[in-house]
This record gives sequence, structure tokens and C-alpha cells, in this order.
Amino acid sequence: MDTGGFPEALMIGKEQVDVIYNDILFKDIMFRYKIREMEKFKDFSRSLISYYSSEVSLSRLAKIVEVDKKTIDLWSYGLENSYLNLFPPQVRGKTQGEINFQ
Repeated sequence: MDTGGFPEALMIGKEQVDVIYNDILFKDIMFRYKIREMEKFKDFSRSLISYYSSEVSLSRLAKIVEVDKKTIDLWSYGLENSYLNLFPPQVRGKTQGEINFQ
């Protein structure tokens, strides 16, 4: 992340923004959803940032990261719950109630 996403990004600097982003990824999302594939999850979150201004489906991201669609649904739900990303309903493909967290 260069700058943005957080209101204080320009005042606190890139390093601090990276620390905040990584804390949310690792201490919140990965811990809460018990994500074991850390490197693939990092690749997924980086892919979302790189495709931010383009349309991309979660199925396509699943192929890029080489995990199944159900896993990508869970990871995207985690990112959305932590307010790091927002997915329109047509991208998610499932409602929040249909995602199984087991």
C-alpha cells in the first residue's frame, strides 16, 4: 500500500500504514478464521490490492492463488469483516449466511 485507506496515512507515513495493515491481516483475520496457509493468504490480499480498480471474480482469484473457491469466500469474508475490503454482492456470489466457517 502506498498511501490511503486510512485517514492518517499521509501524516503517519508508509511504514506505519504497512504495520497497521499487517497487524489487521495477521492478528485479526488469520487468528480469527484460523487461516493456516499464510503465504497463500498474503498472495490473496496482495492480489486484491493489485486488482483494486478492475473487476475480478473470486473464482479467478482462487485460480491465481491456487486454493478452492470456498477458501477464497472465507478469506474475502474475513477481509470484509475487518473493513480492509468491500465486495459487491455479485462478486461474493454468496450471502454471509451461506458461508460455512468450519
